Amino acid sequence: MRHSLALCIALALASAAPAIANAATPPTAIAAMPLAQALDQFSHDTGWQVVYDAAIPEGVLSHAVPAGLAPAQRLAALLRDTHLDYRLVTPTTAKIVPGNVRAGTTPADASLPAIDTRDSAKNLAPVSVSANAVDTLAPSAPPLDAAQPTSVIDERFIRDGLRFNANFDDIIKYAPSITVTSPEGPGLGKNEGISLRGFQDGQFNITFDGIPFGDASDLHHTTSAYFNNHVLGQAQIDRGPGGGSTIGNATFGGTIGLRSRDPSDEPGITPYLTIGSWNTRAGGVAADETIGNTKVFADISKESSDTYLKGTDDKRQHVFIKTISQLGDATTLTFVTSYNREHQNTVQGATLDEIARYGWRFGLGDDPTVQNYKGANNAAYYSSFTYLGLDSRIGEWDIED
Repeated sequence: MRHSLALCIALALASAAPAIANAATPPTAIAAMPLAQALDQFSHDTGWQVVYDAAIPEGVLSHAVPAGLAPAQRLAALLRDTHLDYRLVTPTTAKIVPGNVRAGTTPADASLPAIDTRDSAKNLAPVSVSANAVDTLAPSAPPLDAAQPTSVIDERFIRDGLRFNANFDDIIKYAPSITVTSPEGPGLGKNEGISLRGFQDGQFNITFDGIPFGDASDLHHTTSAYFNNHVLGQAQIDRGPGGGSTIGNATFGGTIGLRSRDPSDEPGITPYLTIGSWNTRAGGVAADETIGNTKVFADISKESSDTYLKGTDDKRQHVFIKTISQLGDATTLTFVTSYNREHQNTVQGATLDEIARYGWRFGLGDDPTVQNYKGANNAAYYSSFTYLGLDSRIGEWDIED
């Protein structure tokens, strides 16, 4: 989230002839009017710069100010009974502040010259600008207690920076040393080439809530057959073999640790929907609830797309439930279950000759006599993932099972 700061600088600029006339003519009276307009007229009459947050004078009316007063007196009269005050930054620059902020009449640097309204070339006093720090949305950051090269992608980036039905490969690709190949786009089709530090899929470890997982046939991972990013709360990429407690099938290449999203403390229902190119439609609903000592998070989603490559249709349904029960002051019981059903027509790519003849979107065709017939290249993936976790503390011992 970004904190926007509207900054208004009222600045009087005039040509030489009007400036000379103003120098000879006393400032005119300022009638009662909205404070923002009154400050503009004050700046025009006196040559002062007035700096303020745009929200400060909103809905505030100024008092009428008679002619003949010194600039500081005129400004004080404008702000009378408005719960606002001013602080001099330079001899001719005033910053409007709330009345409970101590205002000062001593400029920051009395040696700075005032604006000479008789000179056609204006020497403007410096402008003081203050603002809140902008929150950044960095894709990944290293934890301070890391014992090996590590990057962590947090829930805020996963939720706000990515499409809601993206796969875990669409998340981890923002970490250093990770490369992915996903020709169909976020959440569509399986990724054929995840690489961590040059190690290919199957040569590094992937865990979900600390539990290693993978395809039943080998050590690879069909990315679209597991979890979408709407149910993930964190991804930690360890670019090292880990320690003695690191479990998995191929830890020598590193570990990609996925963490499920925890139930929210605020109950509610969140529907979501997206419609995109190539007849892509996806939607679902998420719910958070607290029942007694148990917090519940549930998510159900469905998507379908013709995908970018022709003939590689994609359909997917996903259900996820997580509960966290407080069994005592130092004991929690976590239950997670996930079911994913994926149907897609898979393609292994095209040659340069095929791309030249059929275009960049060439994938699968309708001719049953050739190898790339879409009816002979369909695949269905069904996956379920369930665990029960107990966390407790007995004396000085921590128990996780």
